[in-house]
Amino acid sequence: MGKFFIYDFWFKPAILDSQSVRVFILVLGVLVAAGIASQIIQTVRKKDVALKRFSRKLMIFSFTMAVIGAVVLFINFEQLPLLSNRFLFLLWGLGGLVWLGFILKYLFVNVPRLKKQLGEKQRLEKYLP
Repeated sequence: MGKFFIYDFWFKPAILDSQSVRVFILVLGVLVAAGIASQIIQTVRKKDVALKRFSRKLMIFSFTMAVIGAVVLFINFEQLPLLSNRFLFLLWGLGGLVWLGFILKYLFVNVPRLKKQLGEKQRLEKYLP
């Protein structure tokens, strides 16, 4: 655990073993599957605008993170001197967590507010000719 705080650990080229590569490819596969599932949800739920927007955000996140992760894995596989550092994996992971945090904020903060506004609008339009 102490090696995570050493400068050389993050800025030396990372040599991944086959088990790490398999796990990383599995993570990329899960991201692609989540992107496909959210695309299906987006096409099925056409009337629910809030869920459709959430599905779109999740789809863009999943496919973008999968493509960037594949590029990082390829760069590491080719062992490019500057770009195969562990720091890129750290940036990829932290960037994904921050982006996922914004998506979850949208789901838990904005979606209920949008549904409340939509319900209020439908309630008021019920009485209009």
